[in-house]
Amino acid sequence: MYPQLPALRSFKTSGSSSSTDRRLSALVRHLEGSATASSAMNSLNQSSTISASATSGFTAGNSVFAHVDRAPEDPILGVTVAYNKDPSPMKLNLGVGAYRTEEGKPLVLNVVRQAEQLLVNDNSRVKEYLPIVGLADFNKLSAKLILGADRYGIACFM
Repeated sequence: MYPQLPALRSFKTSGSSSSTDRRLSALVRHLEGSATASSAMNSLNQSSTISASATSGFTAGNSVFAHVDRAPEDPILGVTVAYNKDPSPMKLNLGVGAYRTEEGKPLVLNVVRQAEQLLVNDNSRVKEYLPIVGLADFNKLSAKLILGADRYGIACFM
């Protein structure tokens, strides 16, 4: 499934301690752990149902983000939970910055509709599909975020 993976196995066994090598090693371990997803796709040829999800090989321990602490719950969202539980017909939800109609549907302000029309009518904007590899700047900055600024020679997995 990942033809470039054998070439990256050296990151797992090398004694190097650069942050890029450690991140690549974690990524390789994660990808190897998802081999069950590949076997699940192979079993599709033998069965009409899929027995595993695409993330079945994933566990929190082998994620490249395993060391990141979970952010605390946002207290403002608790206001909406309390609003939903309140039976009062006079209640107003002031917890989340979204306007609603009397029927509880999202209210789109006129200024927002005008801005949408400006975008729709702007013929200078590109309205084509992205290339198959996606948006180049997004790909580059995502790799920098995930692998760090000192990354080098990133292999593409498809």
